[in-house]
Amino acid sequence: MIKSDFAVIVPAFNEAPVIPELISELREAFSHHHLEGEVILVDDGSTDNTAEIAEQVAEGWSALKIIRHQKNLGKTESMVTGANSTSKKYLVISFPKRDPAVPRETGRRMGHRYWTKARSLQ
Repeated sequence: MIKSDFAVIVPAFNEAPVIPELISELREAFSHHHLEGEVILVDDGSTDNTAEIAEQVAEGWSALKIIRHQKNLGKTESMVTGANSTSKKYLVISFPKRDPAVPRETGRRMGHRYWTKARSLQ
């Protein structure tokens, strides 16, 4: 089933300030849409406790898996690490830093449309 056979890959380098909100929004989306996939946060050698903050914020949420690079390898390598760490069929790439060219609500709206459409196909 599509609602469980996916992984959200989050490459993260020094994202401590935005990690709490990101994890909160992902948890809310998973709960609201009854999703059972996984979230793979790849900490790419952060020096600001990104992974530790993610662990604290996500305490008790089994969908989150954190992988750590010992040093910064770059966004592409982080995506590859995340993809290689899951057996899920579908991969979704999410970036914690906000791109000023993308409206803040885009992700939530896209997710709502996607899962609404996916539900209608079942």
